[in-house]
Amino acid sequence: MITKAEKFWDKQAVAFKNSESQSDAINKDIIARIRKHLSINDNVLDFGCATGTKTIELAGGVKHIHGLDLSSEMIRYALIKKKSRKQRMYLFQREHYQMMILRILPLIK
Repeated sequence: MITKAEKFWDKQAVAFKNSESQSDAINKDIIARIRKHLSINDNVLDFGCATGTKTIELAGGVKHIHGLDLSSEMIRYALIKKKSRKQRMYLFQREHYQMMILRILPLIK
């Protein structure tokens, strides 16, 4: 069953994918800040991974990274990106939850 949220993000997926190059500098900064807190032995969950840009970039520096998104279209674009990379330690998956509780740690300032 497709939810309203999935429909919304599925509609945004093409525009999101096409506008990513406009945020390259911001994405690189975010990735650099995140990398400071990761090690090669870490297992990472990227919830709301969208088209997988950050997930793929972080994959080489961790043991495993799992990208989740509720939009099947976002995951489709992530899988297309994944095919062009040789790293094998990441997985993209569409998931739907009735409730999610997140505890955000102030790692990035």
